[in-house]
Amino acid sequence: LQYASLDFTKYLESRGSRMKNGLFLLKVIGRNKNDARTENEESPEYIPQYYESQEKNKDRRLILVSDLGLIVKQSSDKTNDVFVQSFSRGKPVAGTEVSVLGKNGFTLVKGKTDTNGHVKLPDLSGYKNEKEPVAFLASLDSDLSFMPFAREDRLLNFSQFDTGGVYGADSKDKLNSFIFSDRGIYRPGEEIRAAYIIKAGDWKRDIKGLPVEVTITDSRGIVIFTRRDRLEQPAMHEVKFRTEETAPTGNYEIKVSLITRKKQEEKTLIGSTSIKIEEFLPDRLRISASLSTDIGDEQGWVKPELLKGKVLLMNLFGTPAQKKKVKGTLVLIPRFPAFKGYESYTFYDPYRTKQTFRQDLGERITDDQGKTEYDLLLKNFSAGIYRIMFHADGFEAEGGKAVSAQSSVMVSPLDYIIGLKADGDLTYIRKGSIRNLSLIALNPSLKRIHVPAVKLRIVEERSLSSLVRREDGIYQYKSTVKEIPVLEKNITIAEAGSSIILPSEKGGDYIVSIYDANGLELNRIRYNVVGQSNLTQNLEKNAELSIKLNKKDYSPGEEIEISIRAPFKGAGLITIEKDKVYSYQWFTTTNESSIQRVKLPANIEGNGYVNITFIRSIDSDAIYTSPLSFGVAPFFVSRKNRTAEVKLTVPRQIKPGEKLNIQYTTSAPGKLVIYAVDEGILQVARYKKPDPLSHFFKKRALEVSTRQIVDQLLPEYSIVRSLSKIGGDSSKLLGLNLNPFK
Repeated sequence: LQYASLDFTKYLESRGSRMKNGLFLLKVIGRNKNDARTENEESPEYIPQYYESQEKNKDRRLILVSDLGLIVKQSSDKTNDVFVQSFSRGKPVAGTEVSVLGKNGFTLVKGKTDTNGHVKLPDLSGYKNEKEPVAFLASLDSDLSFMPFAREDRLLNFSQFDTGGVYGADSKDKLNSFIFSDRGIYRPGEEIRAAYIIKAGDWKRDIKGLPVEVTITDSRGIVIFTRRDRLEQPAMHEVKFRTEETAPTGNYEIKVSLITRKKQEEKTLIGSTSIKIEEFLPDRLRISASLSTDIGDEQGWVKPELLKGKVLLMNLFGTPAQKKKVKGTLVLIPRFPAFKGYESYTFYDPYRTKQTFRQDLGERITDDQGKTEYDLLLKNFSAGIYRIMFHADGFEAEGGKAVSAQSSVMVSPLDYIIGLKADGDLTYIRKGSIRNLSLIALNPSLKRIHVPAVKLRIVEERSLSSLVRREDGIYQYKSTVKEIPVLEKNITIAEAGSSIILPSEKGGDYIVSIYDANGLELNRIRYNVVGQSNLTQNLEKNAELSIKLNKKDYSPGEEIEISIRAPFKGAGLITIEKDKVYSYQWFTTTNESSIQRVKLPANIEGNGYVNITFIRSIDSDAIYTSPLSFGVAPFFVSRKNRTAEVKLTVPRQIKPGEKLNIQYTTSAPGKLVIYAVDEGILQVARYKKPDPLSHFFKKRALEVSTRQIVDQLLPEYSIVRSLSKIGGDSSKLLGLNLNPFK
């Protein structure tokens, strides 16, 4: 298998100077080695019967010679944003007529691009049968380009990027309800107190007066409460219902539905939540579980040697629960180290612990003091950093009702652990700037200690491509990640801590590692240096685009700074997207690495995506890769504009029976729900504080699809020819075996 080039220049020039482009049908017919034809004989039509029988040796393809590249983005409402770009200049093309053709050959819609090479076309899903859309057509003077309307092979695949989330939630016709209760758990006979909030998907639609129905369904599936409301402004309503003393226990469900047609009783569910009705039976036993070395969770770690679990079982009124059955369980969960008081430091698990263990410790009988203990035998488990949980159940003699307790602690064989802290963002360091990295060493009691000698190693992580020859003789690129040494030296960590300056003279991805004398990696951290630079020799040949944003959260109207690393120089289109294209911006680069800035629109909320399509420059010699490079980076939008600050003022202490006076202030007018619940009940219910903003602003999916023809761009013939001439016969042979059109 070999590759060859064909120069179309002579065919264009032969039609006169006005013919600068065109659509060609290229036919390729293979000739058998044993064919007796001489080199002087004419084209394949010389022996038509022979070649017609050799169908597998024939192929054909349409070749479009044009300077107009098309990128089409379809929003969730099926409208189309069409962008036209010049291949030769990398710039947007103004004044291009863009139309959509139907099956019958007639134009369905059309428009002209503005100065930014953009035109908006309407939803075309209503055109059917002979008017079904088949192609986008772009024309400017004597130049013409086209793209199939809905062919899947023109669709960019974003599955490797973080584009998942909720679909359709931003539509103004979409209603969403957040329902919460004051406790989450109730006894039979108690009053259920809940509330619901309803918002339109775009937060703009006026929903005042819409009819909704609230229902409560018990654990048997029977509806025990129904009420209909007309939404107020703001749409937050309270729900109260007193249960019967004989109410069945179990899970109850509160539902809110929109009444779409009152006469037909059609309803659409827009929200639900569950609560529990439970009996609280008094316990007759009290149990406590502890460890022989118990320092408390997040207070450091203990060595696994000789660690034991201890149980104390008492009767409710304080006497030892003698001769009672106790059952013990041990659970080891991988624990990534983090410690109170050192939240700003990053720690690391040298053992890279991954596996969880669960061990049944068996049954024991309490002694005369109500005590028993277990040998945990931690030496039987692989070394690592674990959070161990010792769980004990104590059983009543009659009926077998149990009380439970558990104790936990972090366990590791390490003598000390290394913490790292940077004085700024490590994912976005500008080239040549100063970034300091602080190092500390902590012993198991979390006391800072002096470590006389550890090894500091900094490497650059590069994706390199090597040409390898396959068994069939074809050369192909194989990409591997290689670590290039940058710095290696022994350092001392003082008791008060030490500091180093990270190298930032060159753009790239770096890893900082700390090793002990035995070669155990005690910590590692990554950092990225961004800036204008030429990275030709460092990038993969698969046209991957690396995108890094300077932050994760932005305010509407704020500027987003984007670091872009591509396999070649060229020009690109930056779009801010989610359910539609909110804004766009063109850019060109002279290097493989650049920094671009784009302003976040004021009308986007929740989250969004930076989508970049980048096209290889026409004079680039990086032809052995796809001419299109693309990538998507998600970001979140600040909720500050949707957050009302509430301040409550209450007395520090009140006595039973006294009136509780509550004062409140808010930063904006609205409705408030104020409730006070016993902490013990909240603990039993595992109650979580309601967070309506997180509910209404769940991460939205990227709903904009992108189709294009720019990945079909063939390299300039002059560049293919010049590259094949470099390096003598061996390079020519290599050039024949490399596909510049993949």
